[in-house]
Amino acid sequence: MRARAARSRWNATVSTLERFWLAYCACAAAAALLAAALSDGRADVPGYQPFAFVALHAVVALLQFVPVAFDQRGRSAAARFARALIAIAGLPIVFSALCMALPHAHPEPWEIRWLAFDHWVFGADATSPLRLAPNEPVLALLQLVYASFYAIPICACLVVLRQRGNVAFDRAVTTITGGFLLSYLGYLWFPTLGPKDVVPLGVPPGGEWLSSLHSLLHEAEANHWDCFPSGHTMMSLCAAMVAQREGCVRIGWLHGLAWTVVASTLVLRYHWPIDVLVGAALAPLWIVACDALLVRDGVMPSTRGRI
Repeated sequence: MRARAARSRWNATVSTLERFWLAYCACAAAAALLAAALSDGRADVPGYQPFAFVALHAVVALLQFVPVAFDQRGRSAAARFARALIAIAGLPIVFSALCMALPHAHPEPWEIRWLAFDHWVFGADATSPLRLAPNEPVLALLQLVYASFYAIPICACLVVLRQRGNVAFDRAVTTITGGFLLSYLGYLWFPTLGPKDVVPLGVPPGGEWLSSLHSLLHEAEANHWDCFPSGHTMMSLCAAMVAQREGCVRIGWLHGLAWTVVASTLVLRYHWPIDVLVGAALAPLWIVACDALLVRDGVMPSTRGRI
């Protein structure tokens, strides 16, 4: 009876967001362990650390018990803060940690397939003329917007919190965090380098300071196999759609930023066209799927707006 009561209390207090985190950590760890078992001599590759990767995800999974414990004690405000903090800190950590397993977990050269797709559809690498066309001020704007990508989902959640309150904020954080984790699973199964690495143009990305920013971002990004699907596209559009779905007003600037991010991924050659197309398609599909999962867990989705 006590075990049954404990399970009931767990199911009543664990949120959809914790389920997303636990499912992601389990899938990522299982993929890394399976790859290690089938490594075939890849254990000596520099940077390949599957067991450290698994250990880190075990720690992240354990952190999900913190907001659950707050909820069980009736401290919903503390649980809400803990969930948001775990998302803000945890997402960059698990993203960067992918370099410990990629591309060795699935060493298929997907970037060659996407380049072949470009040649089949466009007759050439479709991103090259986009990169050569804009002038330096346009490139600078796109680079700055691309670099500030993580601010867009955060701004969307804060707008929802201010205009629609705590319950809507919880839905927004759940949907956006789950979307990020879904895109990370895409990187894990389809590790892909971007056009700028596969087909370099041999021209500087703008002026001196812009070139420095470009190089700084490249060096700061631990995981470079992060193209398919385009997380920048998927999550920028998803953030804007979430704010719209919650019925937030005066958010045209958020949609404008989101589409500027989409443009930057192609013009700056961080992503292949297929990455952007799949990312854009996944954004509304994920919101619908997340709504269904929220309903399953007893949380009604917003009916204020439409995607």
